[in-house]
Amino acid sequence: MTWSIQGEGTFAELGLERLQKRQANQVADTVTFSAPVADMAGTALFAYDDEVVILKEDAQWFRGRCVTVPREGSDDEESIEYEFQGAWRYFEECTYEQLWRIWDTTQDQLIWDYKPRLILCQDEEGDRITTGQQIQDVVDFLVARGAPLQVGDIDPDVQIPWEEQTNLKCSQVIQLMLRWTPDCVVWFDYSTTPITFHCRRRANLQAKSIDIAAGAPNQLARISPRNDLQVPGVKLWFEQTHVTTVDGGGPDDPPSGTLVETTVTDEAGDVDALRAVRSLITLAGSRLHVMTQRIKTEDWPTQEQLQTNKQWWMDRVPALADMGQVDFTILSATRAPGNYDKILVEGQIQEWMDVETEDDVATVVVDITVRDDQGVIVKKEHAKEFYVKRTSTDAATGTDNEKLYDQVASYEGGEPIPTGLAAELLAEWSELQYDGMVVLSEQDPSGNIAVGNVMNLTGGKPAWETMRALVQQVIEDVETGETTIVFGPAKHLELDDLLSLLHRFRSRRTAYGYRKRTTGLTRDNAAGGGGGGQVGGKGPAEEHGDAPAEIRYQRMRNDDGDKEIILDPVEMPDTDEASVQIKAREIEVCEDGVLKKMQILCSETYI
Repeated sequence: MTWSIQGEGTFAELGLERLQKRQANQVADTVTFSAPVADMAGTALFAYDDEVVILKEDAQWFRGRCVTVPREGSDDEESIEYEFQGAWRYFEECTYEQLWRIWDTTQDQLIWDYKPRLILCQDEEGDRITTGQQIQDVVDFLVARGAPLQVGDIDPDVQIPWEEQTNLKCSQVIQLMLRWTPDCVVWFDYSTTPITFHCRRRANLQAKSIDIAAGAPNQLARISPRNDLQVPGVKLWFEQTHVTTVDGGGPDDPPSGTLVETTVTDEAGDVDALRAVRSLITLAGSRLHVMTQRIKTEDWPTQEQLQTNKQWWMDRVPALADMGQVDFTILSATRAPGNYDKILVEGQIQEWMDVETEDDVATVVVDITVRDDQGVIVKKEHAKEFYVKRTSTDAATGTDNEKLYDQVASYEGGEPIPTGLAAELLAEWSELQYDGMVVLSEQDPSGNIAVGNVMNLTGGKPAWETMRALVQQVIEDVETGETTIVFGPAKHLELDDLLSLLHRFRSRRTAYGYRKRTTGLTRDNAAGGGGGGQVGGKGPAEEHGDAPAEIRYQRMRNDDGDKEIILDPVEMPDTDEASVQIKAREIEVCEDGVLKKMQILCSETYI
C-alpha cells in the first residue's frame, strides 16, 4: 500500500513514519506522523496551519491543517512529530451567528445584520425549524465564511423547544442539537472535494460485521449491554406563562391582563413506570403590551355660572386670586367655542383614545376695587378684561372625573409547543444499545469500518449479530496494521448515561427574546404581562392673561398716611360743559412782582 502527501511525495521518499489516523464523532479527526531527523532544530517540512492532503494509493484519505510540530530528542534518536486536524476544526474555530433585525443609529432605521445571539431552531422568518435544519444552517454559514465544505446527508428532524444562547462555536451548536438525538453521528468524507459533511441517525447507517470467532485475527476487548439507557416511557410537561386578553366574567375567571400558567403534556410509552422519563420544559409564554393613559377632568361652568361664580375666576386668574369677592363685579363673561363640557386637568389625550379636544378661551370683564393693607380704596378700574385658556374634551370619565384609558398595543402568542418530541425520544431511548471495543489486525488498515457505520459482531452471542452498535471512534495505525474501533454511546461527549441525556432539559435556556430576532423591538415592560406604556399626546393647556382697563379712581398716600392725593372723577363739581378733563397745564403767576410760569393739574376755564 502506497501512502503519499499530495504535491510532496510518498512517505518513504520523505522519510516519514508512524502514520496514524484517529476519527471520532463530533471531535476533530487527527492524523499524526513523525520524521526522523539528524538535527531536531532543523527546518520542519510543515509549519503551523499548513494544509496537507494524504493519499492512500491514488484516493484522497485525509485532508487537514497542521496544528502542532513538536520536536523530540534522546541519546539515540531525534524526530519531528506532526499533527493535523480535519474538517471539524472549522466548526470549533468559527463562532456561529444569526441574522437579526437591529436598529442602525447611523441610518435611524431597522436593518438586518449578523450577531452571535442565537435562537436555536428558529429561522429568519421567526418560524420553527427542526434540529436537522438548524445543523444545515450551521454548515451553510461555515461555507459562506470560506470553509471548504459541502453538505451531505443530514437525518435529524426533531422539533425541540427554542433555546436562546450567545457566543457559541459552530461545533457547540451541533452538539446541542444532537444531545436531543444521541443516536446520530457526524463524520466527513475526505474523498470528495470539497469535503462532505454527514450527520446520520443510527437507523440509516450502513451495518458492517466483524467475525470474532475463535481463530480469527480480530480481538474483542470488551462488550456490554446498556440496559441502564433503556426507558419504558417519556412524559413531557410544557409549561408557559400567558397573559389573559379577555375577561371571563365569572367569579373565578381572571380579568384581562392577568398572568396565568398553562401546561400541555406530551407522552409516549408506559409513562407510569418507575424508570419512565418525566420532565418539565419551560417555554416562552405570551406577552401583552398595553398602552395606558390616566386622565382627570373637571366640568366647565355653565354660561350663568361664568357670569356669577366669582370664585371660579379667582381660582384661575392670579390677579383676582387675592381679592375678596366684594372687590370686583363681573360685567360680562363669555366662552368660545364651547363645544365640549369637560376641561382636561391632568394627563394627555392619545390618538388611540377616540377622544376629541379643542382649545377654549373664557373671557371675563370686571370692575375692580383695589384696597391697601388698611382696607382703604386706592384704585378703581373699569372694564378690566381677563382670559383663561383651557383644553376642552368630550372624554368620558368615572368617579371624581378620573379615568384610566387602555388599549392593547401588541400581543405575542408565545412559543409554539413542539409536537411529537416524546415519541421521538422514546423511539431512541427504548432500544437496547451495546458498547465496547474491537481491534482488527490487517496488513494495512482497510478502512472498511469507520465513523458513519453501525457494527455487528459474529461468532459470539446471537444478540450481537443484529445489535447495530454505533461506531464512535476509529484509530488506524498504518505501521502496525491495527484498527481500533470504539462503539456504543458517545462516552467522549459525556452522553453515556441517562442523567447526562436528561441534563439537556435542565440546562437549556428558555428563548424569551424569540420575537426580537425578527422585529428588532424590545418590550421589557410587556414581559410580565399587562405591561404599560405611554406616548406623547395633547396635554392640558393652562394659560391666562389680562388687558388694560379704564381707571375710575386712584388714591395715593405717604407712609405715615397723613398726606394723600385723591383722584376721583365722581367728586368733580357739575358744570354745563359737555366734558371736563383735568390734565397738566401751563399757567402764568406773579411772584414778587415778577411774572413766572408753572404747570398744574387743572381743567380748561369755563363760565
